[in-house]
Amino acid sequence: MAIETQKTLIHRIRDTGDASAWNEFFELYHPLLLNFFVSRGLDHNDADDVGQAVLQRIAKAAPDFEYDPKKGKFRAWLFRIARNELNRFFAKTARNRESATHDGEVPTNADQVDPELEAAWTREYRQHIFVWACRQVKPTVSEKSWQAFWKTAIDGETAEATAAALDLKLGSVYVAKSRIIKRLRDCVAGISGEDHDAPI
Repeated sequence: MAIETQKTLIHRIRDTGDASAWNEFFELYHPLLLNFFVSRGLDHNDADDVGQAVLQRIAKAAPDFEYDPKKGKFRAWLFRIARNELNRFFAKTARNRESATHDGEVPTNADQVDPELEAAWTREYRQHIFVWACRQVKPTVSEKSWQAFWKTAIDGETAEATAAALDLKLGSVYVAKSRIIKRLRDCVAGISGEDHDAPI
């Protein structure tokens, strides 16, 4: 799969007839939305429905959307739409329960006013994009280089221990780590517009 910059992808989905762009957008962001909504207490079917509502909102807004990282991150824009749809779901659920019980008490969900919601979204977004980037970069490097990166950058092992375990020169471990981190950050920047969206 070719790596598209987020700006390019966002500009492409402004054309609602560009099926390829929408397929890429769906494949990248629908799993994130689904997991996020499930983590907020929705079952899989409801999470999928709310995720589809988010994508419909984006499709409606896309033709007029101008992505400018200086004015705000795409991640934040997507979060606002996701949060609004989540709140609509909870409000509709509360109204349905109120109608069924006739007791005048509207059940609420703490996530509607949870001050940690955006922080949770940011963590899940960054992790999702990082995993995606790993899938793009890993096939482009040798297995030993990937292991050297993973052991040092992710598992926290020392370069010396990693070099010994992989039978590599110490300098090779440092080079592999540095190069792969750069590739991952470039990959993430190409999607989110923010290289620090990768948790490395």
